[in-house]
Amino acid sequence: MVGLTVPQDAAEIVARLSVSAIAGAVIGLERYVHGRSAGLRTHVLVCAGSAMFTIFSLLAPLYDSAGVPNSDPGRIAAQIVTGIGFLGAGVIIKQGATVRGLTTAACLWVAASIGMAAGGGLYLVSAFVTALTVLTLIGLNWFERRFEHAIYRRVVVVTDLEAGVREIIDAVNSAGAKVFACDSERDFSQGKMTVYMDVRLTRRDGSTQSIADNSLSALKAAKVNVFSFSWTR
Repeated sequence: MVGLTVPQDAAEIVARLSVSAIAGAVIGLERYVHGRSAGLRTHVLVCAGSAMFTIFSLLAPLYDSAGVPNSDPGRIAAQIVTGIGFLGAGVIIKQGATVRGLTTAACLWVAASIGMAAGGGLYLVSAFVTALTVLTLIGLNWFERRFEHAIYRRVVVVTDLEAGVREIIDAVNSAGAKVFACDSERDFSQGKMTVYMDVRLTRRDGSTQSIADNSLSALKAAKVNVFSFSWTR
């Protein structure tokens, strides 16, 4: 029967912490190579910290001198999950129409579970989940690239008050992007209008840079007086 086991000596505690740190390093290295905000050090610390909290909860006295339960190991473990939620929220960033960091946040969540498993003496489970995580990050990334997927960008155009929002949208659409959300602001004191557009495109439509260049050219061809033009994630 598989279950958590209490470490019998300091050597076993060190072994469990070492396994958790190695697992965190394997996952963190993949994130570090891809330049993510939570990389090697963060994942090692998350894994080792989760393992230490789990070990502490297992070592805490479960019964008092009268044999009455006075401690619940699950309470400490539950707080690990809560704490990881704060870390995960810190690596999620919204940039325009794109949300970045979800995969890294999920990695931190999985890393904590691996650390908890290693801290509980489930070495085989820790190794399997580590391998599964790395396979998901590397293998499925390659697999996803074989399929066409939508790309989202934020387009901001600053023009004069005489320009029409409809003709700006039509110009961007004609370049290969598809505008699915639009807002505008008018500054009458400066005689300017700012148009914010969220656009969707695919690799089939062309490279994002070429579509951005074509969008600007289409705006100029439509006689839109462009003061500034930005194309961001």
